[in-house]
Amino acid sequence: MRNSRVQLSRAGILLLAITTASGCRAEYSARYSVPTSDVVVAVDLKQINPPLAEYNRVLSFGTADGPGERVQLFPDPGGYALVNLYRIGPSTLLVKTSGNDEYRFDLASRTLVSILTATPGQRAVPHEAVFWGAFDFDSSKSWRFMESAERPEREIDKIYEGK
Repeated sequence: MRNSRVQLSRAGILLLAITTASGCRAEYSARYSVPTSDVVVAVDLKQINPPLAEYNRVLSFGTADGPGERVQLFPDPGGYALVNLYRIGPSTLLVKTSGNDEYRFDLASRTLVSILTATPGQRAVPHEAVFWGAFDFDSSKSWRFMESAERPEREIDKIYEGK
């Protein structure tokens, strides 16, 4: 009788561990309010495969009332969740991240355009773009937006090259 209790307890602990690991998916959200505008840019992460650091990522542009335009970003395959934000001229925001797309949001018309950038030349940041900051994990592992004064630009493609 005692052995069956021990086995049941071990089985119960194993079942609890499996249930907890499979159902415990981390979610993170970071927001940035664009100066001189009511637009809010957000990047949300939802863990795909606990306990690995792999995430589905969603980019949204909206207002304080909620998201307007939303787009699923290229999934983070593990540790490369970085999303850079730039400003081009007075009314365009540029988002660069892993994957073969870049995203441009027009502040005046509130429209989002996805542009395929299949070659390294197309993936380059335009010379007129000004780096504003990045959505990334900081040194304390908090997902947040860090302005350019706080953290310098990290080139997306160089992260994958290990540079």
